[in-house]
Amino acid sequence: MGSGASLAAAGAAKGAVCTGVCLGGACTLTLGAIGGDRERIEDGLQDLQAGASELLRGSAVVASTATAVALVTCAGSIARLAESGPKSALLGLTEAPAAAMEGAKMGPLGAVAGALVAAHGQGGSLQQRLQRLGTAARAERERVLEEVAALQIRPSSGSASLPLWQLAELSWAAYAEAEVDGFRRDLSGLRDPEEEVEAQMSIFLRRGGSGSADLAVMVIRGTADRHDTKRDWHSVVLGVYPGAFVLTAAEVVRMYQEQGCEVMVTGHSLGGYFAEVLSTTLGLPGCAFAAPGPGSHLGPLEVPGFLVVNHEADCIGNHNCDLHMQPPVYLLDDGVLLLPWTAHRMDRMLQSMKKRQDWTNLTARQLCAAEPEPSIPRVFPGLRSRR
Repeated sequence: MGSGASLAAAGAAKGAVCTGVCLGGACTLTLGAIGGDRERIEDGLQDLQAGASELLRGSAVVASTATAVALVTCAGSIARLAESGPKSALLGLTEAPAAAMEGAKMGPLGAVAGALVAAHGQGGSLQQRLQRLGTAARAERERVLEEVAALQIRPSSGSASLPLWQLAELSWAAYAEAEVDGFRRDLSGLRDPEEEVEAQMSIFLRRGGSGSADLAVMVIRGTADRHDTKRDWHSVVLGVYPGAFVLTAAEVVRMYQEQGCEVMVTGHSLGGYFAEVLSTTLGLPGCAFAAPGPGSHLGPLEVPGFLVVNHEADCIGNHNCDLHMQPPVYLLDDGVLLLPWTAHRMDRMLQSMKKRQDWTNLTARQLCAAEPEPSIPRVFPGLRSRR
């Protein structure tokens, strides 16, 4: 069997397993709803969340999204049937498709979340849980901002700069555990899932020349294991504020600043989401690649030396596309019909950045704005570049 066929078979097997997890979750949720067992309902919802999340990370994005939407619609309606009766459950079934279409504007995860909330109803326990999560997230963000202020971290001077291809190379190296020319990996793989620091961060250090400070680049890896997937669901989809991660990263930034280093931040996908949260909270320059929008998790600082670069065809990274501090720069390399999972890959982003050797985190927007305007319909607001 060729490598392509092997990959397709592996993808199909994974899809079958994830669908099974979703169906098992739906059954558990049904039994819990019938028996009034809240713990079983929670277990079923967790299985549905995990299975749907893995389906959306698979290769067949459209089919996987449709499958996940159908499953969560059924599950939400079953729970609504137990809570409010058949008439209310039927209403949830009819409202879910429109809610999924509306949520799809923010990406496939938005479609799933919209369908689940609509099917379960505005007065159901799921909606109440989401409201509680939103209230808790706002309170946690305010608490973290107060603790960060007490650390007295210096916002960027505005002069720290790197070519975007180098920041992309560092983001790719976070997955490959590779070394990068000109940098030394000074801190590797920092994480503590038991303390809700699921994403993995590393520090790459570049020694400064005479009279210039050393440069420390915090690189946050994207989704690569179940701990990352958990944080994807909690923060990107459900809106839980990642307070433990932000405080841990802030301590690391302060440590390197106390050593006289300039600090930048970068990351891909989930790592890009975290990079933008840290940039706007701690005042760090850098770049996020293929990153979903953090929305209410953004800090109070707008840093001119930080930007987001996504691909127009990347429906994964373009989740919550209108919830960045500034509109992203969108790439059109290889066209808008590029497969979404291909458009989301970090190695493809690195290739695109190497075509733009003159782009840095300080100059990319101006250089992109000076390029000829691509003649395509715009799906998202922001600058476009095709090479």
